[in-house]
Amino acid sequence: MIVNVMNCKKQIRGGQIEIFDFLRFPLICIVVLIHTLQADEHGEFGNLYQDALYFFQEAIGRSAVPVFFVISGYMFFYNVAGLTADIYKSKLKRRVKSLLIPYLIWNALALLECCIKHLPVMAVLFPNIGNQPIDIFYCIKSFWCIPGGTCPIYYPFWYIRDLMMCVLLTPLIYFSIKKIKLLWLLLLFAGMIFKVEMIPGLSFGSLFYFSAGCYWSILKLNFRK
Repeated sequence: MIVNVMNCKKQIRGGQIEIFDFLRFPLICIVVLIHTLQADEHGEFGNLYQDALYFFQEAIGRSAVPVFFVISGYMFFYNVAGLTADIYKSKLKRRVKSLLIPYLIWNALALLECCIKHLPVMAVLFPNIGNQPIDIFYCIKSFWCIPGGTCPIYYPFWYIRDLMMCVLLTPLIYFSIKKIKLLWLLLLFAGMIFKVEMIPGLSFGSLFYFSAGCYWSILKLNFRK
């Protein structure tokens, strides 16, 4: 995501890819705002502050990640005439470098930090640390979904985890869009609206937005409109 910020230096010429390059930086800023703005728990600033905070964090802020899914889906099939086994393997190989390796590194660092905080000598510095035992089961599971939670131990990377699952399912998405077109999106949208539960890492929401991008790209629709 950070690497893609450099692409924002390109001049906006009205093309679809240039639009994505333009959107990435403000969307990243919005994601940062989601994780930094704090609620006014003591009521010091009144309702206006709370309303403004809700507007930026929820009404606007929560649109950032879905748009990233749409862009990712669109770019997966950009300039792809058809999804063959060779193209699929090539796409997966690229995303091992851009998604899987960074995902493993950052979660390993987060796990290391967690293990250090749980050392007996660190109890004075971190008295409120949880009592979750750090065993081999916890270490393995935390790379996908921490026990009792829905996110990996480096929780912002739930997006990367879900995106990797969407990428693995691109053959299903491709052939579903080719065969039933808009009905595929409607089915995913219904699952998202009715909050149908799926396993961690696979949700109707991420599949819907990723598939929406795939839909525009596979059917060669004009995204600018």
